[in-house]
Amino acid sequence: MKYVKWILGITFIVFVGGWIVVKAMSEEQPPINPSLEADELANQVMDALGKDAFDTLPMISWKLGNHEYLWDKTTNQAVISWGKMKVLMNLDQVDGIAFKNGQQLDTIEDDHFIQQAWEYWCNDSFWAFAPFKMNDPGTVRTLVSNPKKGKKGLMVSYQSGGVTPGDSYLWVLDESNQIKGFQLWVKILPVKGAFASWSDWKYFDNQIKLAETRKFSFITIPISDFKTGNSFVDFGFSENPFRKI
Repeated sequence: MKYVKWILGITFIVFVGGWIVVKAMSEEQPPINPSLEADELANQVMDALGKDAFDTLPMISWKLGNHEYLWDKTTNQAVISWGKMKVLMNLDQVDGIAFKNGQQLDTIEDDHFIQQAWEYWCNDSFWAFAPFKMNDPGTVRTLVSNPKKGKKGLMVSYQSGGVTPGDSYLWVLDESNQIKGFQLWVKILPVKGAFASWSDWKYFDNQIKLAETRKFSFITIPISDFKTGNSFVDFGFSENPFRKI
């Protein structure tokens, strides 16, 4: 009995200690206050990154960890691969077909992996292309003065859409409105207002500017191998993989 009480006591201390640390590291989210000035700043930031060129780009691929993506932006379809799995998905309908070791799965397994692929897509495509999503449906934009690690900030709140509506991201900008990173108020992270830097910006297709490094104080988001193209041949396919959907 004493042993059980000792275990419960240690567990309680760890829980309380963890809660105190999380509270100490967290910051209160700025109030949401949409304005035309915030909308204009969002457009300026996206224009500097090549938003028009990104919107008209036919196809792009990238990797995040062991997740690999090929996005046909003209039809809004994607090949999503991880481990032994590959899902061909219509992103507008959140539907498609799943393969394991090259074999198409039955309906029950198919539905499970399609949902899993959709959750991967929502998270990983955001981390890849979040700066171009400031005006997505369901978003509101707020100007914030003196944000963390920068001169000014633009908070984008996602009130609907995706897997976790209600999340907010405060983009930290330098004096030239270049992105330095963002603070996050998201359901998945216990620390509220954690800062992630965005760096190693490079041009793709001579017009589209993407960051190859995203880093918290002790965690790096491993995004790599951005590649743009005009057809499936540019990405090693001999035919359109979505013909099977």
